Amino acid sequence: APTTTASAPPPPQTPTPEPAAPAPAPAPAEKDGTSELREILASASQFERAKDSAKAIEAYSKALALKPDLPNTLLDRGRLYMETKQFAKASADFQAAIKHSPKNPKAHFGACAAALSLNQFQEAVNACSEVLKLERSGDAAHYRAQAHLALKNVDAAIADLRLSTQIKLDAPDAFFQLGQIYQQNGDLVNALNSYTRAIQQKGTYADAYKARAQIRSYLGDTAGSSDDTTRAAASLKR
Repeated sequence: APTTTASAPPPPQTPTPEPAAPAPAPAPAEKDGTSELREILASASQFERAKDSAKAIEAYSKALALKPDLPNTLLDRGRLYMETKQFAKASADFQAAIKHSPKNPKAHFGACAAALSLNQFQEAVNACSEVLKLERSGDAAHYRAQAHLALKNVDAAIADLRLSTQIKLDAPDAFFQLGQIYQQNGDLVNALNSYTRAIQQKGTYADAYKARAQIRSYLGDTAGSSDDTTRAAASLKR
């Protein structure tokens, strides 16, 4: 059976938890630093809006120096560390957030992506498993699949990719990866179906068209293969 020549899509982008609103502060209490904390967090938000990650990180660090047990602020700084590819620091922030808020799925999701970025694949599996205990997350299932693939746990990866496609309404990359796995295992029917699902969800998916064209050619569908090749070329021009 043919093996695909199409390049695999990158894993989903490293998780960037949605900016969390600072925890509401009590009534003004200048003496315990509440007013100062509010001002620092407000400045961090302003730096983020200005796309100045370095200054935003600095501001979040000042806030955490005043009050270390702010899980939302740890998540925000961890998210920025992920965006700036400071993965070890991001991991430390997500782990600290988990310590303060163990039932927060965003903290575990961040820990999963940081571990994946650090090639700590078993840790990524464990962290994403915690997310899935707390909520149905297609992204967490997809991330866990990446870790399973790195660990060569193919059956577990297939199960997680299927789970991701069941939870998310739009999961073309998960379908594409399923297609690649099926194709590598010689299951051309499921591979063809998976590539088709990826294309249905993302009509300009050039790699999926290329992979499907290869299978159609192998199965004798010359016209279909030629059409997919043309569509792949057109998608790359867009």
